[in-house]
Amino acid sequence: PPIVEDANLWTRTHDVAGEPTGEGAEGADAIGNLHFVACNANVSLAGMRVPNVRMVSVLFPDPWSRRKHAGRRVVTAQFVDTLASALVEGAEVYCCSDVRPLAAEMQALFLGRADAFALDEDTFARCGEMKDALAEEATSSERRGGATDDGGFEHVFPAHQYRWRGQKPSGAEANEEAPEEGSFLTGCVEPRWLAANPMGVPTERDLVCESKWRPVYRFVVRRL
Repeated sequence: PPIVEDANLWTRTHDVAGEPTGEGAEGADAIGNLHFVACNANVSLAGMRVPNVRMVSVLFPDPWSRRKHAGRRVVTAQFVDTLASALVEGAEVYCCSDVRPLAAEMQALFLGRADAFALDEDTFARCGEMKDALAEEATSSERRGGATDDGGFEHVFPAHQYRWRGQKPSGAEANEEAPEEGSFLTGCVEPRWLAANPMGVPTERDLVCESKWRPVYRFVVRRL
């Protein structure tokens, strides 16, 4: 895609401070350890065999709120298994979403692989922890402004309203409903959220959420 080609050209013509290296030509000070690739990580990551992966970010993925579309979500049990194989010990995975049920499901999927992932306590110590009471207060404030009772999701098209449905456990009956808040994966364990963005640089969605007083649910897990 053109945006990827432009990004790779930028790394070859700028230094680590973002300054041009010369008359548009590749210079000795150009960034040499950064390369952009466009792909479907759920499908392609395992085959790419990228060595020494130490950081993965999943930023505001599409919630795919209907259960029949749950397999299209970025973070699935299969994707967690792929990351467990691809990441080196100590690598971090940062996830965030402004849809609380989706964020809770992502966290539960990673913690479900207790042999491979655990919440990164160092990041929680550095960024602080957002208590559920704070998240609920922010969500309640937003709802008073017109949002609906669906995990803080703001409807844009009333004809296609958001209805969260968590993934169903294996062996569940076809007509068995999964909980709306989070999923069967969350059980009785309350998810934990970071109080601040650990990356230090906001995405466009971070800025939109901040401008609308929408809570963002963030966490970091570490490869064991």
